[in-house]
Amino acid sequence: MMPEKRSGKPGLEERYQVVHPSEPRLRIDISACLPARSPLADCTACADACPASVLTGTAQGPQLNGDCLGCGRCAARCPTDALRVRGFPDLPLPDEASPRIREVDCWRVPESESRADTLRVPCTGGLDATQMLSLNRMAGGEGVTVLDRGWCTGCPACGNEGHPAHEAIREAGSILDEAGIPRHRHPRISTEPLPVRVAAKTIPEGKLESRVSRRGFLRRLGGEAISARAQLTGSTTPTVSSPLVEKIRPRRRLRLYEELTALTGQGHTPATLPRFSVSETCQGHGICAALCPTGALRHQGDHGTRTLFLEATLCIACRLCEQSCPEQAIRVEASVGGEANTELHRLTELRCRDCGRVFTTGNDSEERCHPCRKSRHLMNAELGSVPRIESTTGEGSR
Repeated sequence: MMPEKRSGKPGLEERYQVVHPSEPRLRIDISACLPARSPLADCTACADACPASVLTGTAQGPQLNGDCLGCGRCAARCPTDALRVRGFPDLPLPDEASPRIREVDCWRVPESESRADTLRVPCTGGLDATQMLSLNRMAGGEGVTVLDRGWCTGCPACGNEGHPAHEAIREAGSILDEAGIPRHRHPRISTEPLPVRVAAKTIPEGKLESRVSRRGFLRRLGGEAISARAQLTGSTTPTVSSPLVEKIRPRRRLRLYEELTALTGQGHTPATLPRFSVSETCQGHGICAALCPTGALRHQGDHGTRTLFLEATLCIACRLCEQSCPEQAIRVEASVGGEANTELHRLTELRCRDCGRVFTTGNDSEERCHPCRKSRHLMNAELGSVPRIESTTGEGSR
């Protein structure tokens, strides 16, 4: 991967490099890519989402092995926001000034066919549920409309899966349902067919559109404004990742928190929080917390106890904790239904009665560490298998 040439403007954009010099639209923040951070991570979300099957997941991050469509579907599925595709603007946060956006259209549609107050993006499949919530807020009380021009089925960026924005709209709708927002104020798809002859054959490559609305929204935000993401990251300095020290700022999760706070005043809800469990086999060594890429898991030792905490608002459900636990003690039970802050497990530090070493246990009355208990169990089993010898006087043998 080669660093992308910049215009000299500082900002979060400088964290991103082009994945391949042949395709400047697709960029990556390698410090946020899960497989590049840890050999235990098996994330292939970007490759799985690519409709052209030109992305391959590797231990060094995704590799481009074909012609990128520029649809942005890989970036929309990346759990850490490590990928970005040019043409998708950084939307304003709830406390920032924002224009009214009523509709969303794709770049294959001629600009003359899009009405005022329309956000034009390379492909509506490149928008995730959090972005849909942002756009829905920017639409006021009406709910944002994603336009279906009748070309999506069979489009190289979509295939035969139906409308590419359907899943993001469904997820956003579930969140709004839990928040008590009426259905008529949800994001929706509206069919407004156009003749296929006017459609661009592929997503246009050679431009970043300047018109989103008559107020020039994209000219102001499309690839130049970085204030929203800079607020969420708190840093604009390129870094080299260190999995045990530097944690990823899950910008999508943080934006979701901002949107839900503006919507309900309460931030994350059970519909957006994963649910975890920890079994009794946990030894309290804290490997899961050390390798957690976002810092959602926190291991704390204090006054003879070791406690594992979960801040689910930061959790991206990558399941690296499950994969790294030697005892397989931790589980992500479900993608929804959790609590924002949870004490998952608490262990007490005791000194072993046999070997004198300090060990952790969930049973305060336990006297021996696991190895000593195991040794005693094996010893008792061996003694129990020795045949019993009866004493005799010798007379019974006659």
